[in-house]
Amino acid sequence: MTTQAEPSSPAIIRSGPPGIVDGKVVLRDQSPRLLASMTAVVWLIPVLLLAVAAWQTWRLEIDEAGSEVQNVLTILGEQTEQVFQAHTMALDWIDKHIKGWAWDDIERSAELHDFITGLDRSSDYFDSVFLADRDGLARITEHHFPAERSLNASVGDRDYFVAAKDGTSDIYVGRPTLGKLSGRLVFRVARRRSSADGSFDGIIAVGLAPKYFEEFFAKLIKNTASAITISRDDGVILASNPVVPHGQPYINLITFDSTESKIFTSPLDGVERLGAVRKLRNYPIFVTYAIDMKAIRKEWVDRLKPFGIAALSSSLVLVLLSLYVQRIARGERTAQAAWQEEVRNRLRRETQVRQALKMEALGRLAGGVAHHFNNLLPAMSGLLEMTRAEVPAETAAARRLERMIGAVDQGRVLVRQILTFSHRSVPLSVRISVPALVDDAMAFAEGSLPRSIRLLTEQNYDGALMGDPSQLRDVLLNLISNASHAIGTREGTIIVATESRVVDVETAQRLGVRAGPFVRIECRDDGVGMTEDVLERAFEPFFTTKPMGEGSGLGLAIVHGVIVGHGGAVELHSRPATGSRFSVYLPAFLPA
Repeated sequence: MTTQAEPSSPAIIRSGPPGIVDGKVVLRDQSPRLLASMTAVVWLIPVLLLAVAAWQTWRLEIDEAGSEVQNVLTILGEQTEQVFQAHTMALDWIDKHIKGWAWDDIERSAELHDFITGLDRSSDYFDSVFLADRDGLARITEHHFPAERSLNASVGDRDYFVAAKDGTSDIYVGRPTLGKLSGRLVFRVARRRSSADGSFDGIIAVGLAPKYFEEFFAKLIKNTASAITISRDDGVILASNPVVPHGQPYINLITFDSTESKIFTSPLDGVERLGAVRKLRNYPIFVTYAIDMKAIRKEWVDRLKPFGIAALSSSLVLVLLSLYVQRIARGERTAQAAWQEEVRNRLRRETQVRQALKMEALGRLAGGVAHHFNNLLPAMSGLLEMTRAEVPAETAAARRLERMIGAVDQGRVLVRQILTFSHRSVPLSVRISVPALVDDAMAFAEGSLPRSIRLLTEQNYDGALMGDPSQLRDVLLNLISNASHAIGTREGTIIVATESRVVDVETAQRLGVRAGPFVRIECRDDGVGMTEDVLERAFEPFFTTKPMGEGSGLGLAIVHGVIVGHGGAVELHSRPATGSRFSVYLPAFLPA
């Protein structure tokens, strides 16, 4: 008995990367990347402009500070040069005036005493003047006349006296010390006095008060962030502003020797400054002027503030514009996504309809041929049986009749398969245990698989379904056989897995089934996979990739027909060289 063929549900074929529908249509959205780039540019342009402005203003601030350093050094150098030159001229006058005098004459000379006393009072930077003999005893000073021997004021231990006695130079600048008679902090400029034979005969010394330079420094610079020093060539500081506390070790404090302005860290207070050093033309004296980098940075920040405000304002405007554009773009993307989804659904439905119509047409054609051929088989089988009864056994005619009867039986099997594919055979509907169904199919298949192929199960569902046990077992056997053929003679693995799956409305529309609880049976292999062309025709009857004579091409067609006849669907995922995965969806049995 046969039934009218029903429209078949399409087998869902999946391959290729996401975003490809039926392997042909690609829909992509590039606007998020473009908007992200626009947002980055919106922030980047003001930041770049601010960075350029910051660099330019910084260089301008450094250049201006460097110019200030050089200008101040010029003034300092000229003033300091004049002070030392005045002291040198005084020393020269005294040396020439007392040339050839004995120390007793020098000691009693009222004229000389009046001169050095007037010299001391004539200028703020002359602190004291005295003459000492070869033993370092002060023989005449502005404080006492004639000098009292009882004072025992000896300068023999002073560095300037030792240097003059050793003859290292004609004029020597001593380090700041407290005067033995005055008690004030001064540094001395000393000249060597020589006898007629050129031997050392004492010194002439003029005192300079560091306080004079410090007051001059304070008048010259009002910026408390600046620092000035006057130093000897060995680094000993003679005067400074800020004032170096008394007792500061005056050794090697010049850490750079550059006429150009440069940034350095002061060893006195650890402050980072921008400064330069300038040497006096005729004296081993260095003048240093430096500006605290904190003050320079503060000026730079104040100068940069208008640029920062402009950059911030423009950034806010551009950001608001970009947010507005993004809001519009999000709306467009939402509409575009909905349109794309509609296009995908439409293309999917068109593909499903085409597949269903093709399978239905093939089913009708094959079913009609099989139906008429099936009507001929009983007559052929009956006549052959009657003829075999009339022919003596063990004859050539009897053997030919046996082969003809076997061919009729094979034709009957082929007709049954075609009727199954075309839904003209009525399947049984009994309760089937899913684990038992899988175990039964595995037992049948294990004997026919080569040893190089492993057959594994992953059973995660122990429920039941309604259907024809024989047909569903044949489905599993066909899938396992197809996987074995894909693996071939090499080593491989076939996995049959089961699980419960609730199919929602969207998935149900895609699969062409009713939404609800389903059993999903998967057959996975690591064979050669399928190309796009093979995927499109995989479930067609009589289509096979096997060599001529090795397959009927009905295996997957029967799988499709049986599953659709049971109210289910088949999904196929495959790519070349990555294997294949058949997903069979069958309605789960829910006990009342």
